[in-house]
Amino acid sequence: MYYYTISQNELTHYLQKPDTTLIDLRTPEAFQKGHIPGASNIPYPQLYTKSLSAFSREIIILYCDRGNQSLLAARDLQKRGIMAFSIYGGFLSYHGPIERGIKQVNG
Repeated sequence: MYYYTISQNELTHYLQKPDTTLIDLRTPEAFQKGHIPGASNIPYPQLYTKSLSAFSREIIILYCDRGNQSLLAARDLQKRGIMAFSIYGGFLSYHGPIERGIKQVNG
């Protein structure tokens, strides 16, 4: 099994698919200040306490500030059989529109 990183251009392609979930692994404070539109916030320390079974048939795209934590998380999720990608360079490499506010995943 292997894991992937994707570029911002590839992100646009994946977000057009209905089975893609975008997860921001940063803190709720950072998420509220600005995040990629459509993202849900699951801070990295909480990722493994959430029920990810609902994502088993989906593509999960993860990002953090610089891409380090999201790369580790994508690798771990791939080991669990979940198709996961990390945005190369994280949120700092993203140059598209920004949303503000809170949208957190419960569970």
